[in-house]
Amino acid sequence: MAVADPDISKIQNFKMKWGFEPISFVDLDSFWISEINLDLLSICSNTTSHFEILKKAMERNIPYILCEKPITDKENELNEIVELSKRSNSKIIVNHILRWEPGVDSIKEKLKHERIQKVVVFYAKGFLHNGIHVVDLSLYLFGNPKKIIKRKEHIDGLGYLNFDFDLVYDSFEISFFALDEEKFSIFEYSIYTDLGKFVIDELTSKMKYFSIIKHPNIEGYRYIGSKAEEIECLQFQSMKNVIDDVIIGIRAGDESYFKSDLKATLSTMNILFDIMRTPCQN
Repeated sequence: MAVADPDISKIQNFKMKWGFEPISFVDLDSFWISEINLDLLSICSNTTSHFEILKKAMERNIPYILCEKPITDKENELNEIVELSKRSNSKIIVNHILRWEPGVDSIKEKLKHERIQKVVVFYAKGFLHNGIHVVDLSLYLFGNPKKIIKRKEHIDGLGYLNFDFDLVYDSFEISFFALDEEKFSIFEYSIYTDLGKFVIDELTSKMKYFSIIKHPNIEGYRYIGSKAEEIECLQFQSMKNVIDDVIIGIRAGDESYFKSDLKATLSTMNILFDIMRTPCQN
């Protein structure tokens, strides 16, 4: 076990939390020079650093690499990562965390028995920073869209670039709206079906289902009730889900535990870049 961080206090906190003494490095050059033998490298640094770390890790053929999202914010870097991966024995996994959420899998299973009418999404804190969560979730639940419509580009009070856009499928659309992170944070994902509504909100910590009910006084009227059926979710321990599955997958040699591999990540990132370059309709 080894840890690398330029902030010594974070290394100390790591040691205190986990109760053991890992090999420690305060700069990446020392880490790479050490040629320490690793089974798994976890990249938890800022996005701009991912590319160079991934390059070196793949050159060393570190067997498994778990990288924080987004894997990169540059399309040319993404393309080079894909090419490098073809010449490396490294397996890349990206922490698109909602793919490891049991509540999301429960919703995905229930949706097999309901017809989707419309999906409405509110997000904040930037398209690439947090918008990636709602886009990746959409692709995980519904696959790739048939068409992209971008309605608006705007910058919020904290300087984050946001887009309002639609992902169009054969029988429904997903409409995304970005709000101002300076005012408040939001992650609200609502799926309207022929039988009710699924909602993921409170920054993904709550997942609920609202059934259609009959109006008590007006015959023939039906509406979505306010009483929710809670869907069990584990977002407060979601990183544990990711780590547990990655370790199980490594030990068992079963890549099905890697729910966001490079192929899935490439699909998500390509849609993100497509949205970015799509001209606005207004």
